[in-house]
Amino acid sequence: MWKLKSPICNFLRSNESSRLIHLRKVNITSVTQNKSLEEVTTNHKKSRDIPFLFLPHTVNKPYFVHPSSTSVPKIFDKYKWLTKTVSSIGLPETHSLTEEDPSSIFVREFERSLFQTVAYQKSYANKNLRRLIPERIDGLVFNFIRLSLLEGSLKSHLKPENSYLYHNPVVETHWPRNYKFYYSKFQPNCVLRTKNNFSIVEAPKELSISEVDSLPGPYDTYSMNVYPRPVVHLNYRPGTDLHKYNYNRHCHTSIVFNNRLKFDDQMYTFGMFTMFAQLSAQALAEGVLHGTDLVKPLVTQCVVTNGHRVTFMLYQLNTMNMMDDKGCWNRTWYTPVENMYDSSDSLPLVFETADRGEVLKGFNKNFCKMFTNIIRKETL
Repeated sequence: MWKLKSPICNFLRSNESSRLIHLRKVNITSVTQNKSLEEVTTNHKKSRDIPFLFLPHTVNKPYFVHPSSTSVPKIFDKYKWLTKTVSSIGLPETHSLTEEDPSSIFVREFERSLFQTVAYQKSYANKNLRRLIPERIDGLVFNFIRLSLLEGSLKSHLKPENSYLYHNPVVETHWPRNYKFYYSKFQPNCVLRTKNNFSIVEAPKELSISEVDSLPGPYDTYSMNVYPRPVVHLNYRPGTDLHKYNYNRHCHTSIVFNNRLKFDDQMYTFGMFTMFAQLSAQALAEGVLHGTDLVKPLVTQCVVTNGHRVTFMLYQLNTMNMMDDKGCWNRTWYTPVENMYDSSDSLPLVFETADRGEVLKGFNKNFCKMFTNIIRKETL
C-alpha cells in the first residue's frame, strides 16, 4: 500500500519518501459566502487537472494487462471500466464507412483475394495446427491493405510522404486505475500511421453521478485475470522510437487479428484495448501527464478479425485522469460483427470449413466497402 506524502518528500532521503511524490487534493470545504456555486464548481474542476506524479521505477509489480482474452467472462464490460471508456454501438456520422462505393474492379479483386486464400490454403486433416493459422490471416490482411491503398491512392493522407505502414510495432503503456497501476506491452499486427491526425468526434463532457452509477464496475484484478508482473521501469512506447521526431506519428488505423476469438465481446475488447494502448502511449510521449485531461483529444480507428468475422471500431482518448470514475470518460464506437464469407462452422479452422466452389459463397460486399473506406478516411 502506498504512503501518501506531500511534495516535500522529494527532498527527503528516506526510502519511504520515494513511494509517491504527489497525490492530487480536492478541497471545496473552504467555501465562503462570497463564492457562488458556479465558482466552487469551476475550482473543483480545475483541481482535478493537477498531475498525478510518481517515480516510474518505484512501481515494482504493476498488474499486466493482455490485449485480448478468451477465458474472462464479460470481458468487454471489465476492460471498459479498466480503460475508463464508454461504448456506443454504431459509428458516428463523421466516420461513416458506407459513403464511398469502391469500384467494381476493386470489389472483384477483393473477392478473388479472399477466395484464393480460402480455396488454396487447405492443409491435410492431420496437419491443422492452430499455430499456423495466424500466418494465413496475416497474408490475407496484408493483401486487403495493399488493395485498399491502391484504391485510395489519390487520398492525400495515403501518399508515401504522408503515411507509413508498420508491421508488428511494439506498443507499451501504463496507467493508474482505482489506486492500482496497470501495464501492457504487445505488438499489434499492422498499424497505418499518418502525418496528420483525425478531428475530434465529439466534445468531451463530464458524466453525471447517475450516468457513472449506470456503468459496469468497479472490478477487482482477479475477475479481470490480471496479475502483478515485475518490471524494472514503467515505460511508454507508441509503436515508434523517437516519437516526437517521427514524421508520421499519428495512429490512423490498426488492423489486428486473432483466430481464437469466438465471441463478439472478445473482438470488441481486443480492438478497444489496442486503440487505448496506442493513444495513451502517444499522449504520454507528447507530454500529457497522468491525472489530467487532454487539451486536444486523440482519435484512431481499428479493424478486428478472426479470419472469418470482422468488426470496425473507433476510439477517442479524452482523459488520462483515470484514478477514479469522476470527470469525463474516453469514448469508443463499434459496428456489429459481420461475416466475410459463409462457413459451416462458427469458428472455422481458417479456412477448411468454408463453402468452396467456383465462387466463394456468401462473400460480404459491405465488409469490402467498409474495409477500404476505413483506410481511405481522410485526416485533417
